[in-house]
Amino acid sequence: MSSRLASIAPDIENTLATLPQSQRTAIALEAALWALDRLDADLEEISSVITCNNPAIAESFAMHYDELYFEMEGSSPSDSFRYFCLARAISSLAFALTANDGEAIYEAIIATDDVLSIRALLNS
Repeated sequence: MSSRLASIAPDIENTLATLPQSQRTAIALEAALWALDRLDADLEEISSVITCNNPAIAESFAMHYDELYFEMEGSSPSDSFRYFCLARAISSLAFALTANDGEAIYEAIIATDDVLSIRALLNS
């Protein structure tokens, strides 16, 4: 069964497979934080997630932004899209904190629509 990452960036998944777990996890966390920064997320608000290293808190934040996305979908498309992207970026962080590296990177790509920057991050 193909992963979600392989469906949009098989080269990234193949590169990740060659790296040690610790390096994959570090890259996934870096991708998640990059996505949050790129979206101008309130990093102070989610600093508790990073400080506590608690994926459950990240999942809760992601669910909150998903709910806002669905609430705003019909009335304010630009706000709705922002909430969707924030939910994906925070979900990326939750996946990174559980060492689910491929999913973390997939969510970071979806949040930013910038696979090229993720490739560059992987190669740095």
